[in-house]
This record gives sequence, C-alpha cells and structure tokens, in this order.
Amino acid sequence: MAKKVTTMTVPESGDIVVYPYLWLREAAAGETEGRKSRPSCVAVSLEKSEHHVLFLLPITTQAPTKGTHAIEIPQLEKQRIGLEIGVRSWVVVDEYNLDIAENSYYLEPQEPIGRLSRQFLITISREFYSALQDKPGREVDRTGDDDRGS
Repeated sequence: MAKKVTTMTVPESGDIVVYPYLWLREAAAGETEGRKSRPSCVAVSLEKSEHHVLFLLPITTQAPTKGTHAIEIPQLEKQRIGLEIGVRSWVVVDEYNLDIAENSYYLEPQEPIGRLSRQFLITISREFYSALQDKPGREVDRTGDDDRGS
C-alpha cells in the first residue's frame, strides 16, 4: 500500500497530476488500488476545514466507448501539460475519484506535471457538472472516510 502523503503542494483545479486512478468498474469489482498511475486532471480542489478535497478525472489514450462521456484534449493543451503530441488523449468526465490531498494514501508529494488553460478547464468543468447531473453516483471515494473531509 502507498504511504500517506505528509508534506506536499496541494494541487489546484486545472492541475494535471500523476495518480493511481481507480476506475469505477474496477471499484465495483472489489478492487481498491488503481492498476497504474496515469495523468489525472484535478477538476475541483475544494478547501474544506483543514483539508483540500480533490475531484480527479482520468486522462486516457483509449477512445471512449459508447456511453462514456469524454473530452478530447487539443494538441495545444497536450503540449501545455506534457502529454505525447502524436497520440489522441481524452479526459473522462462522467466518473471521478474523490480524495483528500493532505490525507491521501495515493497522491504522491509532487509538483503537477502541467496545468490546463483556464478556457479548457471551464469546458471540462461544464461537461463534468453536466455528467454529474445525468449520471449521479459515479464517484470512487478514496478519502478513507464517509464525511469527505469535514
């Protein structure tokens, strides 16, 4: 199991971090650990009490399947966040991992690998919010508690 983060720069909304994302289908099958670390978008970073609650969206090179809501990352954004230019990539917006930065067993102390432009983050945020309205309950809670940091 990963070690708990003790000191770190808390990621902000729009940051891209390397994170062992746990897909909803894997969690539903009883898995508790992400199979691999992948670039993930911090869609929302909320300060709550003494913690920062993170809503993390996976970035994948696998084309979205039918029923999956994902946004393709433009070339300029891929340059900005350090992703491979010649490979198509998507941010999946209809599921997310919820974690607490200061108490995370999964988030390594690291600087973000990149940051999305404000405009692209707004696009992702709108689509994420819309997907939450259409498909509630698509969260994998990795906080280790039920009060989500309060």
